Amino acid sequence: MSPQGSRELLSSSTTPLALPTGQEMRFQAPGPLFQCWSKVVPRIRGAQHILLLLDFDGTLTPLRDRPEDVQLGNATRRVLRRLVSHDRMTVAVVSGRRRADLRKRLGIRGVRYFGLHGWEDREGMSLLSHSQWLLLSARLWLAHSLRLSGIRMENKKMSLAMHFRKAPASAARELRRRIQDMLEMLEPEGLHVIEGSKVLEVLPPEIRGKGAAIRNILSRFPGSVFPIYIGDDASDESAFAALPDGITVRVGRARGSAARYTLRDPNEVHRFLERLESELC
Repeated sequence: MSPQGSRELLSSSTTPLALPTGQEMRFQAPGPLFQCWSKVVPRIRGAQHILLLLDFDGTLTPLRDRPEDVQLGNATRRVLRRLVSHDRMTVAVVSGRRRADLRKRLGIRGVRYFGLHGWEDREGMSLLSHSQWLLLSARLWLAHSLRLSGIRMENKKMSLAMHFRKAPASAARELRRRIQDMLEMLEPEGLHVIEGSKVLEVLPPEIRGKGAAIRNILSRFPGSVFPIYIGDDASDESAFAALPDGITVRVGRARGSAARYTLRDPNEVHRFLERLESELC
């Protein structure tokens, strides 16, 4: 995300208005996916190969106060296993979680797992020593924020997530102010912030957000693949914008989104996966 994008993000709780490349997103009111099904079906049936890209928290599973309490439902696990076995389908999960955590929580052979917003694959990821110093500086800078009511710090080693789901509005505003102060010092060095669902994640230069990660993932596929991307929060917006010719779906309420369609909740995501499976038969 560009420096301007990080500042816009922190000045408001709404979706950030900048891509990691510095280009503006085009926001729109997404249409309910099932009401637009007649437009979607021909694209699914006509695709030679589909790359299904799924966020995890808030998309495949309901959000929980503590990330460690999230579990994938058995019915969703079963339909994902069936989709993975289809020769016209590749399934990938792209999440801010670490890759090992994703694999443990899904446990589905054949799914491609990408942690850290798409930048951590099976080959792992490493940071330059300067980036490690930046994250350590951020952690020390924000340590005093843990005294704020409802604020929790999650050290992912490659990033730093500040959760405020249980925080009152005043504490969340103060957290944003403190992160803004930190960015004024460290952002020129490459540190930046992505906002998720009740979380502000401090990232090093190597993790540039989901949009750039999705373009990198697509480049690994020879020939023609048709992308479908489903995500639920602001961190997914750059991925929606990176796929103007695919099917992009925002889960939950959004006043505006770069996604074309919307689904209400993970239950509707499950329904979509079942419909997708039926169209592949």
